[in-house]
Amino acid sequence: MSQRPDSGRQAGCIRDLILATTNDYGSIASAFRSSFGTSLIDPSLDEIAAADLRETVTVVIPSFDGQRTLPVVLAALERQRYRNFEVVVVDDGSDPPLRAAVDAADTSFAIEYRRIARSRGTSAARNVGIDCASGDTLVFLDDDIRVEPTVLGSIALRMSFTADCLFVGFRENVLFDRFAFDWDAHASIERDWRCHARDRGTYSCFTTRRVPPPATRRSYRLLEESDWFRSFGCGRVIGYWDLPQMVVGHSLAAKRSALTELGGFDEDRVTGWGTDDLIFGARMIAAGYYVVPALDFVSLHPAHEGRKVTRAQQMVELQANYERYLDYLAEPLEPAPEPAIAARA
Repeated sequence: MSQRPDSGRQAGCIRDLILATTNDYGSIASAFRSSFGTSLIDPSLDEIAAADLRETVTVVIPSFDGQRTLPVVLAALERQRYRNFEVVVVDDGSDPPLRAAVDAADTSFAIEYRRIARSRGTSAARNVGIDCASGDTLVFLDDDIRVEPTVLGSIALRMSFTADCLFVGFRENVLFDRFAFDWDAHASIERDWRCHARDRGTYSCFTTRRVPPPATRRSYRLLEESDWFRSFGCGRVIGYWDLPQMVVGHSLAAKRSALTELGGFDEDRVTGWGTDDLIFGARMIAAGYYVVPALDFVSLHPAHEGRKVTRAQQMVELQANYERYLDYLAEPLEPAPEPAIAARA
């Protein structure tokens, strides 16, 4: 596991480890700047182009019925300036299967297509991707995330330098036509909720502590108020939010060795509209990994047209899964179970 010198990790349950662990990645950021002359959280494009990188990257894309958006995601990857990457598309039981959409993609990079016959959820699909990956670094994208052409290069630059960081990206919700057809459009980090969060009541109260401190405002700038997540460690809560909530699965990057050591994503703990990202983030933090915002990892995302369940049903699912998350925090830190790939696919 990570060997952070300042993590203060002790034996105990996951909650105790999170509450004892700092997220001050300042020493890594300073060393990165000394080595490359640029920022860890927002590196210069010139430095990326000049770097002699050998970092191999695998992009893992889980997809369920992504026929409409997946071709756009693959087209955006074809525009990447950094070319030392492969893509694994994991079809999570789509009907019809996504094989035709993948085969029709006009790309020059290698794509491995794997299909889970019966949908198991995003976490199981991501684990299949981990099993298939050969890259040193894994980048997880949802099947409706359109990245900028410099993203894989900037991630490779960061990952060539550190093994102790989980980098998280951001997104802007836009209309589908802008997402799919306007290739001159660029996402704004200001539109991501972690940049400018608003009080959403009980929907947001999923902190490590069951009862967070009372919120006193209606609006928060979580990135700035946490010094770009550096002061978000040791269980600190800002409004309704804490560090595990900053880990959102639509855009993530980490070393493959870290993910395989921790057992990947927990597949069976939550159901429905769940807290699987929270569980993954909590495990990474408890194991001693820094959560670092990648400010240039900002993508376009088509606004959802609406879910098939009512708001009341959503809240019931969320509350049940939050209780499972709290139960998980009381457990010791252990790798997630790793069912054989044949059992998932």
